[in-house]
Amino acid sequence: MKKISHTTYLVISIAGILLFFAGFAGITIFVDPLFHYHAPTKSLQYPLYDDVYMDDGIVRNFDYDAVITGSSMAANFRASQFDELFGTHSIKVPLYGASYHEINNLLEQAFEHTTKINYVVRGLDSTMLINDKDITYNENPPLYLYDDNPFNDVEYVLNKDIYFKFTSYVFTFMKLGGKTTNFDTYKNYSGNYENNPTKLKNDYVEKREPKNENSEQLTDYDIQMLTENLEQNVLKLVKDNPDTEFYLFFPPYSILCFDDWKQRGLLDKTLDAHEKAIELLLPYDNIHLYSFFNQFEMVCDLRNYTDTLHYRQNVCDIMLNSMATQQGLLTQDNYMAYMAQIRYFYNELDYEGFLFD
Repeated sequence: MKKISHTTYLVISIAGILLFFAGFAGITIFVDPLFHYHAPTKSLQYPLYDDVYMDDGIVRNFDYDAVITGSSMAANFRASQFDELFGTHSIKVPLYGASYHEINNLLEQAFEHTTKINYVVRGLDSTMLINDKDITYNENPPLYLYDDNPFNDVEYVLNKDIYFKFTSYVFTFMKLGGKTTNFDTYKNYSGNYENNPTKLKNDYVEKREPKNENSEQLTDYDIQMLTENLEQNVLKLVKDNPDTEFYLFFPPYSILCFDDWKQRGLLDKTLDAHEKAIELLLPYDNIHLYSFFNQFEMVCDLRNYTDTLHYRQNVCDIMLNSMATQQGLLTQDNYMAYMAQIRYFYNELDYEGFLFD
């Protein structure tokens, strides 16, 4: 029997290794669980569950003409409801804990990779208004997915963590009878929490901040940060896309959040920033601006909330219906009356009676 030479053995070994890696990469490229190269393969079913890894691929490669986005405050919207109300084919891409800058980056990808976007529904968290315009909150994002550089895709297609967490899970998901996650349930956490308003209130009271008698005021520097944040991360996209209708809304946090602001001496500053943001957003014809701070019955009903900030799906349903009927639309003619209404309510409310009765 003829012996194989060292050179031949080395060539065969290298070829075998290359074939292994090619096959390994080929499976991820074909399945493409993060939609980096293409939309879902029709013969497969995909679990959608990781916004940081999946949102970018969704906006790049799915078919849609409307986008619902924001932080976790946008997670419980139902795309099907929006489609029914507005006659669209929408995607929902919430990005948990994201700054205005991170959401803007996601929307820029959407506009770059989609022929026409008719509508954008976007939450504007009041807690992130006074922020550096370039701040980001998601730690260690997979930047190799976010760019168009093919050379760093090796971090995707030859990544064992990606393979076992995402690629192989597609097949496990299908074996379990799973169907591709729709944009009603994607990142929707509404049903994951016990609906117990008494416990929610008691848990808040237990950790309630002591009263700060000194009320912070909105400074010129705060206004500068807020203005730069909105100009770069909201208004530039609005100006660049005049044919897109932007439905922007301030999330209606629970009354416990307003109490927390008041206890910490932040209520006046927060409402002043809210008013300044409204004044910066209202002049644009393709912005439809909504705030639900004056939905006092909804805000004070803790059955609508999972914690001090986050609301359930029924609140998102109410907001979409309001947008479709223009209920609560802020305009140049009504926003001052709206501000006077919410300033009076949240400053004069008997929080002690609400919390301790």
